[in-house]
Amino acid sequence: MYVKALWRYPVKSMLGEALELAEVGYDGLSGDRAYAVYDHDTGFLASCKNPYLYGRLLYLQAMLNPSLKIKLPSGEVLEGGGISWGLSQFLGRRISLISNAEGRMKYLGYWPRIEELSHRQEYEVGETMENSFKDSAPVHVVFEENLGMLASQLGEAAAERFRPNIVVCAGSPVREEEVIDRELVAGGVRLKAIRRTRRCVITTLPQPGLGRKNEILKKIYSDYRGFMGFYCTVLEPGLIRLGDTVKLL
Repeated sequence: MYVKALWRYPVKSMLGEALELAEVGYDGLSGDRAYAVYDHDTGFLASCKNPYLYGRLLYLQAMLNPSLKIKLPSGEVLEGGGISWGLSQFLGRRISLISNAEGRMKYLGYWPRIEELSHRQEYEVGETMENSFKDSAPVHVVFEENLGMLASQLGEAAAERFRPNIVVCAGSPVREEEVIDRELVAGGVRLKAIRRTRRCVITTLPQPGLGRKNEILKKIYSDYRGFMGFYCTVLEPGLIRLGDTVKLL
């Protein structure tokens, strides 16, 4: 097994940056979810899990090198003190870019109208991790072959829809439930798989190069019990590179 792709998402719910090398700390990849968008009208973080208000965030490219820049679909680049104003204009809402997560931050998510979902067409309030903009864990991992199996059924299941930090090529599909509670060593990093990733509406949403695809979430819930990928904590920080061998202990 080896590292096929590395991603970080400098701003929560915006497009990710593909990396060749990543520094991984106990809180995840350096620069991952370093910022979030706060909506003054709702008092919640803006999340594309609520696509009716914030789905357009998936068309914004956040870049962190070393300062934050955000590229709009028009090609305009926001930076510095102009980011909050530019995002407010783009979304048509009173928006601030924030970098300090205090406690558990709230956001509003939506479950689409899909028969396999018991709570379909409902909104629910979610919370981030303590003092973090990440929802569930420091690191998110998917197996390339598991996405490939899904793609063979649907025609497309791009990794970008699943927003992983690490894509692992295993050579053949992997039963994710057999990975939970085990350790993974990749480069100089040691991770522990803690739970599988329950998928949400984000997998279905359009973004550059990808159209709306509701059947992805329907198939995940009908055939995979709603899970694809898994979350990890970091046991030993370090550096990880594309092509690094991944060992499952």
